[in-house]
Amino acid sequence: MKKGSEDMSSNGLEDVEGIFNRELHHVDTSISANEVEITKLFPDAFMAAHTKSASMDQFMADLGINSEEQLHEYPIDHLNAKVAAESDFASWDDMLKAAGKAYLENK
Repeated sequence: MKKGSEDMSSNGLEDVEGIFNRELHHVDTSISANEVEITKLFPDAFMAAHTKSASMDQFMADLGINSEEQLHEYPIDHLNAKVAAESDFASWDDMLKAAGKAYLENK
């Protein structure tokens, strides 16, 4: 499913994870972004409040994605289209930032 450089690594997921690493270090030095599962970053309450999906698992399943690895390889333009059509956000990057902010605020 990966198409050239249009995967999530090109949309700043690593940048967001880096920010999480720095921020989480200040919150709790035992936590790192690599330990944050996608379903914890996007809890059901966040998904229900901001998307047409009840959970991140449902959101991914609607796209035929069965794992975080597949999500990382999913074409960003298709992901952006779903986010724009079915959420409060204009892009996956916007959704990631909002989820990250909410995650950090609830730590």
